[in-house]
Amino acid sequence: MDISKIISDFRSWSGSNYRIEKDVPEEKAKYKELKKADSDKDGKIRLLEYIFYLKATQQLVIDQDLYNTAQMIDELRNSEDKARRLGAIRGLLFIGTESAIFALVEAMKNDNEWDVRKMAAIALGIVGDKTLVPPLIETMKTDVNSDVRFAAADALARIQKTLNPSNPTYQEIGRALKPANKH
Repeated sequence: MDISKIISDFRSWSGSNYRIEKDVPEEKAKYKELKKADSDKDGKIRLLEYIFYLKATQQLVIDQDLYNTAQMIDELRNSEDKARRLGAIRGLLFIGTESAIFALVEAMKNDNEWDVRKMAAIALGIVGDKTLVPPLIETMKTDVNSDVRFAAADALARIQKTLNPSNPTYQEIGRALKPANKH
């Protein structure tokens, strides 16, 4: 079982935007497994709790990279300390796995602090992957903070520089940035 699969399963079974319908037969097994993972019995299952549960039940062998990635994603999602979340962004950028990048997108879209969202947008620009264009465009157009919107626009411009002008993504970015350049 790899980290992407673990995080995908975890996201689909828990978290603030995900719910398990415990009365639906197919979901009962997932619900029972997650209840067992709630080691501190607070009713909230954190990613690290889930990973340690999988390790304890011998469903997972934890290597250091997996542990570091999971720890940083957990830190980014759950720490109330902004400095720790900003540090997690830097670490996840360095790791660069699909699950790390997903966590950065999630932070850019959902963190309560504008400077964490801004740092996540900057990090995504450094990643430079064209698959990040849609969430960056959305953030550029909708975030309530102008610094975050500017960071998303800058990230889009960075990605655009890596593409051939005939590439449809290059053109999509150009159209998205055009209104931002009018002022």
